[in-house]
Amino acid sequence: MGVATTERTRALLSKQWFPLSHADAAHENERIEIVAVCDADAERAREAARGLGLTEASAFTDAQAMLHAVKPDICSIATRTPGRVDLIRLAIDAGVKAIHSEKPLSQTLLDGENLMEEVQKRGVHFTYGTLRRFMAPYRLAKKLVEEGRIGPLREIVVDHNFKDLLLWSHPHSVDLLLFFGGAEVESVNAVCEFEDGAVSGNTVDCDPRVDFARVRFKSGCLGMITSTTGMNVRLTGDEGAIHIVGNGERVELHDKGQGTFFTRRTVLEVPPAPSGTAQALRELVSALDGEAAVSIAPDEVAMNQRVLWSIVSSALANGATVRVNEANEKLVITGRTGALTA
Repeated sequence: MGVATTERTRALLSKQWFPLSHADAAHENERIEIVAVCDADAERAREAARGLGLTEASAFTDAQAMLHAVKPDICSIATRTPGRVDLIRLAIDAGVKAIHSEKPLSQTLLDGENLMEEVQKRGVHFTYGTLRRFMAPYRLAKKLVEEGRIGPLREIVVDHNFKDLLLWSHPHSVDLLLFFGGAEVESVNAVCEFEDGAVSGNTVDCDPRVDFARVRFKSGCLGMITSTTGMNVRLTGDEGAIHIVGNGERVELHDKGQGTFFTRRTVLEVPPAPSGTAQALRELVSALDGEAAVSIAPDEVAMNQRVLWSIVSSALANGATVRVNEANEKLVITGRTGALTA
């Protein structure tokens, strides 16, 4: 996600997702100049610099040294989860006012929440790697909901992939629930699978696989995360439904027409728009220019983490209802799959 997009990823996603990597999206933005890269592996840093047309002097292995040497306006962080909170804090302390970060924020709930409080307090513009909220099909669907095209929103269903991983994949699912349902969450019920021996005290040393999760909003709306594959989102109201099909490939409006049920289907035209990564960076530039705030708030990012932790808290309690303010704040979720973490 930092510099390069693999051929496997290109084969999986439609053209609306590209540019996908942080560097590719920055390169396409005429307001942004890439001035430095950093990687713990010196050769990888040099290779990235060469690929971006930078000198070797622009390749760093120490993030703090890079931040103080080049004093960037925007910093993008595309590491794995361990240490990500520390890197974001380094950027804030170095005076960076706009940050785009991959997800999830951290391996503990309070680390992520405390960081988002600091982001808000220090006036940092922050966008997050839950890209669908920045993409045109999902924004069109939200506009239709807000216009009342399907009546009051009653249910949001997200089909991601079969028993997908909590920290690797479901920050996306949870963000879609929050994007459409709002950040006022009441409670969570969930069922997960854990690796044998992974749960010990307040540590979950794996990336749990989510069978099912239900999120209840204070508005009464319900959000569901299923184990059905297909990357679909279904928004249902009293007067109709909106289906976002195949990872944003198509948006459909289903309503009653002349009948009783939602049998009339209209495929909606989605206007051309930047990719999710490109839009996230555009919003940071706009925020730095004082034109408009970014479209994701720190409390939404913090609630994303809290819902993820509530999913695990509920699963560990055999699916019991967990109010989000009662999620286990001492719980460490490593997000480990094999030798790697999310």
